[in-house]
Formats: sequence, C-alpha cells, structure tokens
Amino acid sequence: MGLYIYIKIDKKVRYVDCSDVGIPVMAKWYPANEKFLMGTPIELTLSLINTSRVDCAVEYHKFDMPQIDFPSCKVNSKPCKRILEPIVGSWDGSVPSVALEAGESEGIPLYLNNYWLLNQTGTYQVTCVINLDVSLWSRQENYNFEKLSATNKVVFEIENSTTNEIINCLNEYLADNGSFVFVTAKGAEAIASLKNPIGIEYLMKGMISRHSNAGYWASKGLIDINTPEADAALVWSLTNGTRSAKTCIIQRMEYGKHFIPEALPIIKELALSSNRWMSNVAWSYIDALHEEENKDKKKNDEF
Repeated sequence: MGLYIYIKIDKKVRYVDCSDVGIPVMAKWYPANEKFLMGTPIELTLSLINTSRVDCAVEYHKFDMPQIDFPSCKVNSKPCKRILEPIVGSWDGSVPSVALEAGESEGIPLYLNNYWLLNQTGTYQVTCVINLDVSLWSRQENYNFEKLSATNKVVFEIENSTTNEIINCLNEYLADNGSFVFVTAKGAEAIASLKNPIGIEYLMKGMISRHSNAGYWASKGLIDINTPEADAALVWSLTNGTRSAKTCIIQRMEYGKHFIPEALPIIKELALSSNRWMSNVAWSYIDALHEEENKDKKKNDEF
C-alpha cells in the first residue's frame, strides 16, 4: 500500500500518492480559529502526522521562504500587502526539527502577522506552502532525507476589535507559577508577531520566563517594535532577564546592528562576569562594535 500526504483545500480533500518517494508524513494546514479579532495574533497550524511504522524527524525553518511560506493572501477577494521577511541564518527563528515517532503527530504554530499586513476586516483566503526535509530512521533499515512538499488554502475571518478586547486576548498568554507572572515561548512568539507597542509589557514578561525560546521571541518582538519604550524594555531585560534572554538580546543587537547606547555599560559588565558563556557573548558584541567603529573611522580618514 502506498503512502499519502493529506491536503485539505477549502473543505475539499485531495490525496497525493507519495509511494514513489517514500514520505510517511501527512501534512495539513488549518487556522487556529474560524474568526479572529483585528490586532491579535493570527495563528495558523501546520499539522504533521507520521503514518508509518518508522520514526522520523521533520526539519523546518519558520522564516526561510522556500521552506514555509504564504505566497498569496486575499481579504474579500482583494490582495493584501506583503510584509517582507529576510531569509535569516540557520539559528534565527528556527527549531532544528520536530521528532515524530511512528503514529505520532505534532502541530507547529505560525503567525500570519509576520508575513502579511492584516489590517482589514473580512474573509481571508491564504495559500500555504511547505517544502520540508524529512529524515527517517530505523534499526533495521536506512533511509535518506526526503522532501515533504504540499500546498493548500485556508479560510478565516477577521472582525473589528476594541483595545480592551486586544488586551484581554494578550492576557490569555500570561502564566503564573506562584512566584511571578510570565509569558511562555508560544505566547512571546504570538505577541512578537504583532510588532505593536501594546505588546511591550507582555514581551518583558517573556524575558523572565524559563520556557525555552521565550527570550528569543521576546527580544525579536521588542527589536521589531523599535521605539524608545521597546529599547528601554531591552535595557531592563539585560539586567533582569534570564541568561537565555540576555544572550538573545545581545546577539540580535549585534547581528541586526541595533545599537542602544544605554545598553553598552550593562553589556560591558556582563563581559566581566564570572559566567563564561555570558562573558563570551558580551565580548563578541563589543568586538563587533569596535570593528564597526574602525570601519567608520577608516572611511572618514579616506575622505
């Protein structure tokens, strides 16, 4: 019996025979809700199901356009405005892989706010594309990397909202461990996708979260907001955030060339800390900063 990828297209079902390439994964896109509020995270889920008797891992990168993309987005049958996202390094915005044992499934959340300007109410039709690597393994057999490719459309509505309704939505991403209130990694990713100053307070709570990748998404969100208030939140986080959050902030500032003068004294202190990892990250930023200063000085001398 052949293996198939299941694809849902506007309530119509199509099966694609994949027996010739041996991919044992079913892929299905769907919106997290039928209706969303304007100004809130628009979550789409990529569902992956391993239908085989062999364990596998699916490698994906959320901001690498050839891998995961939404090439078409229309509201009320009219094209939306595309938000350009650069293809970034392998560490940035990615989870190396999701492991799927035989018969297991996993849902990967993605936020359409990162890709398209969703500033109108109405019915949205979005084309979803994936081109992912699948690695199979077994004690008895050897498998090569294969490509999982699928395209389908999803439909949902966006309705008008009030500021209070948006805040109530963001409050749902808050968690409480009994000692303090924080935002999980998924919550930080969702709020970061908005690139809206209303999320600054919430992203700061992502900086103190011990959830893996929470600091990564929170730092991305604050730098994308790019206001004095967001910069002040980043400076605060360099003192009060987790080590992971501090690392993400410094690396994003270095690679994205996002310079905050008030952050430099704190980074210099971190460079002298007893924590070797934190010290190395801070020194890397300082060295890169000096290198940029020397380049600018050389240009000025030439003129």
